[in-house]
Amino acid sequence: MAERNPQEEWLVSARRELGDLQRSYSELQSRIDDLRYRIYFTERSLREAAPPPPPEPQPGPRPAQPAPQNMQPVAKPPARPEQRERNILRTVAVLGSLITVIGVSLAVALAYQSGLLGPAGIAVLGYILAVGLTALGYFAFHRQPATAGVTALYATGFITATIVTFYASNPPLEWFADDLVTEFAVEAIFATFAGIAVWHRIPNLLKIMLVVILPYHWAFLGPPLPTGILTLLAPVTAACLTWFFPIARHPRDAATIRALGALNICVYAIGWTLLTYFVDDPFQHLRALLFVFAAAAFVVGEAFYPCQEQQISSWAKVSYWFCGLIAPLVIVDVSMSIFDGWARWFTPACVAILWAVYECAPARRAPHAVVDPLRAVWMIALALSILDMRQTMQFIADQALIRMLSILAAYAVAFVAVSFMLSRRPRNDGIVFTVWVYGTFVASAGLLAASTGANRRFLEHWTYAVQALIVAAVMGLCLLQRNQIKRFNQPLTVAAALALLPLSMMVVVPLTSYTASILAPQNPEAATTGFYAGHALISITWIALAAWILLSHRDFFGENGDLLVGLILAIAATLKLVLFDLSTLGGIPRVLAFIVSGLLLIAVSVLRARSRATTPMPPPTGPVPPPGIGR
Repeated sequence: MAERNPQEEWLVSARRELGDLQRSYSELQSRIDDLRYRIYFTERSLREAAPPPPPEPQPGPRPAQPAPQNMQPVAKPPARPEQRERNILRTVAVLGSLITVIGVSLAVALAYQSGLLGPAGIAVLGYILAVGLTALGYFAFHRQPATAGVTALYATGFITATIVTFYASNPPLEWFADDLVTEFAVEAIFATFAGIAVWHRIPNLLKIMLVVILPYHWAFLGPPLPTGILTLLAPVTAACLTWFFPIARHPRDAATIRALGALNICVYAIGWTLLTYFVDDPFQHLRALLFVFAAAAFVVGEAFYPCQEQQISSWAKVSYWFCGLIAPLVIVDVSMSIFDGWARWFTPACVAILWAVYECAPARRAPHAVVDPLRAVWMIALALSILDMRQTMQFIADQALIRMLSILAAYAVAFVAVSFMLSRRPRNDGIVFTVWVYGTFVASAGLLAASTGANRRFLEHWTYAVQALIVAAVMGLCLLQRNQIKRFNQPLTVAAALALLPLSMMVVVPLTSYTASILAPQNPEAATTGFYAGHALISITWIALAAWILLSHRDFFGENGDLLVGLILAIAATLKLVLFDLSTLGGIPRVLAFIVSGLLLIAVSVLRARSRATTPMPPPTGPVPPPGIGR
């Protein structure tokens, strides 16, 4: 045998040492990941707490820069094979788990067909197999912790135990008395393996368990009430484990576990709501409130225990929005749909409570940059939930006017609360405030229709006068928040300001009509006269407001903004005069509206031109050309 030269001996020893390092790297990888993300979050928290940088010095003459030298490009480090190897091993483990389950099923079917095993023997053999797989995973964990193979053994044991439990609960065995006992057995199995996942810190096992139990919610949908509560608590408990226990080595694992838990609750809530149309559940209202508590658990988790994982990957951001907004809204909307009449107020009440969770979230636990986007969307969701109440209750004939008045009053009270909260933390407040302003038109749609003449006869009813006063209070709120509105960008500022035009019409016209009907109760045309007078007054007021904005030089929306708003006001008043007042009004109100509005527009053009001519021109800032140049 030829002797090896020194290079060959070094190559053999180097390969042996490299293999030892690769085997030990898998044990250190979790610790490396933890340190990397702790360093990342610590550096970011220090940057956020650092004082603002000093002002930059005035620019001076730049020193001469040395000529750039030819830099050699730095070679990129080679891709690490460990991550690729872990992904391959996980795929192999999943395939092995599936093949094992299929093989066991085929073996059981063959034994049953040949008469070697009966139904009881199949169930006993299944439980023995589940216990054996779990024990094998336990011993494998102590030899090589938290590998894909260990996860596959535990997951296969959980799947086998769950399938056998459902098999034993059906004929001919019926080992479990009813659905409640079956549910208790399944949840006991889930709790056992969830404890193993927490103890051994295997987040992938918990993910697989949440995927496996997803279709089994449909088996526990029906009454009586205790059935289904344990199934409801299982995904919520799994999501809550990410709050206190360090089960997830990577923030993406915590986001995935929460998203799967929220998906389970959504599927369960949708299935139960569909079932209530066919099966009578005497405690359906109590079950709906339990769904709301489950939704609140996910909202509390994202507001108070966000783990800041949404700053790391796009998938974590999607999971954050799904758990903090989409899933709770779906659960609340679906579960509250079983309420009828005045009980439908539970929907906006639940949305308001969930929004309050984000308002109460402490900044030290959840930074404003993390919570404020969801907080703003929950404010919009509150407006939509109240407006949905109006669309639902407007078709109920019993006390229809009182119902519409109560919805508008609730909307105005909520608007005051939202405006106050926006002034405390003015972030994303422009779009939220504008949405609430324009939502007033939907909340008072009946008043808007009556003010334009569609249902003019209703203006004599006192509820419409009260609605007009509520709309006036909303306008007063907008005027009180004018400094806040000025902080919006210009399109939102102009949009919020222009919304006050039709709102003013919805205030003046109903009040003049109702006042005229009160002053002359014997005259059937009194309300019509008040209707005409109100519209004439509104047209003149719009023109006068446009004149005031254009001539006062108060700089309400900036110079260009004032010109734009004044022009839009003048155009809107002209269109109202031509398209509405000309065909609707009659007699003296129509004559006064046209004459006064026209004179005001002429006066605006003359006075604006005169003030522009008398305003001294600012001196030129650039160099003055010598005489004779440019002629």
